Amino acid sequence: MEPRKTLNPDVGSYTLKHIAEDYLGDYVSNGELIAASILSGFQHRRGTGFLNPNVYFAIRTPSKKAARLAADEAQQSRSQRWRGEHLRVAPEGMFGG
Repeated sequence: MEPRKTLNPDVGSYTLKHIAEDYLGDYVSNGELIAASILSGFQHRRGTGFLNPNVYFAIRTPSKKAARLAADEAQQSRSQRWRGEHLRVAPEGMFGG
């Protein structure tokens, strides 16, 4: 992720959480994503509203889009691997023939 000088309202913790989950293939909590981003040094600000648990970051939009593409590729690769492992040839007689 590439930082920028100002906060980006298009780059929130909830969006980044889903990108991270798709890339890793595992659950990531919003809090974990927030903590990792803050510890990585990204400028941040809590979302408005008393019950809003999200944080917005100073991350460039093209960087977010590149992360989304990488996550989509990782997810597709895992899906293809799973199909290759689990959907080989159906056992003989499975479909009544």
